[in-house]
Amino acid sequence: MYTFEEFTLKNLNVQLVLPHENQAEDLYNAIEHDRTELSKWMPWVHLTNSVDDEIKFINYARMRIAEYKLLELTILVNNHAKGMVDIHNIDSINRTAEFGYWLSSDVQGNGIITESVKKMASFAFNTLETHKLILQADASNFKSIAIAKALGFQHEATLKQQIVCNKSFRDLSIFVKFPN
Repeated sequence: MYTFEEFTLKNLNVQLVLPHENQAEDLYNAIEHDRTELSKWMPWVHLTNSVDDEIKFINYARMRIAEYKLLELTILVNNHAKGMVDIHNIDSINRTAEFGYWLSSDVQGNGIITESVKKMASFAFNTLETHKLILQADASNFKSIAIAKALGFQHEATLKQQIVCNKSFRDLSIFVKFPN
């Protein structure tokens, strides 16, 4: 198992590791536990209905990682898979990339996502030589917006009725960050 980063927050050992099939059951259980809340913000939740679905996603992610189109990492908290964080839509020509993340509710509120995105942003700027990082969030997802602001992302735009979630059109807030 390749460990991208490891850190401790509030007595929790956190590792950001490449996804592996042996994490699928923990990840699926976390999704199932928070299905109602996650489905408010994540359009993929309704596609994840079994451990096998999670295994398929992990294999897809590993293929995209090998193509340098995605950096998907599993968030392990005390050796249990509790969520994922990624850099996606990596555009080496325009030097842009986007972030995505989710975390099980039983470990939220400990700064795990904030620290994970901070470490991924550093990697994107310093290793991938990204010029612009983009974080998109449903305009009603106040937790995600708070993370963007805490990390110094600036609100660039709100796209009206841009995304469909639970059969209704929602506004999408776009936050961006440039190298210091």
